[in-house]
Amino acid sequence: MVTLAVLAILLAAAAPSFREFFERYQLRGVADQALAFLAQARQSAVENDRNITLGLAGAGSQWCIGGVQAAPMAAGALVPTAPAACDCAAAPNQCIVDGEPFVVSFENAGGAELVSGRGASLTYDSKSGALAVLGTAPQFEVQSATGRYGIRIVISPLGQARACIPAGKRVMPGYPTC
Repeated sequence: MVTLAVLAILLAAAAPSFREFFERYQLRGVADQALAFLAQARQSAVENDRNITLGLAGAGSQWCIGGVQAAPMAAGALVPTAPAACDCAAAPNQCIVDGEPFVVSFENAGGAELVSGRGASLTYDSKSGALAVLGTAPQFEVQSATGRYGIRIVISPLGQARACIPAGKRVMPGYPTC
């Protein structure tokens, strides 16, 4: 009985640590999936020699990123066109790259919520993979269901995406602070 009592006390003390571990793990999975999708979009733009425009849609824990590819350049055109971003939440069938659906959905992502960046769009250039429209670096932020942990995804003018921990959120191993 004493052994069972000690074991029960140890398990009760460890339960919060396990919850935080799973919360961080789920948020890290969302960030990794978003980073991989952004890298794939950048690579597809260069491989197919056609601009790709990405858009964020949805809110809270029901959000997505979708991409659409520009039409082939018209004969004699000097500058590739940038298509309008598709709405992956309302019309995911419009998000097409190289003839295939190009959407990543975060509906069942362990409660990870999109807290900033909704409605944002960016276009990868077909020649260099850089952002086609320069200005402020596009970014969006996701946080865990409890709000204790958060990750910001920032896309550089060269088109490279990185993740960092925003101010006011708990540190997560493997991610620098923003």
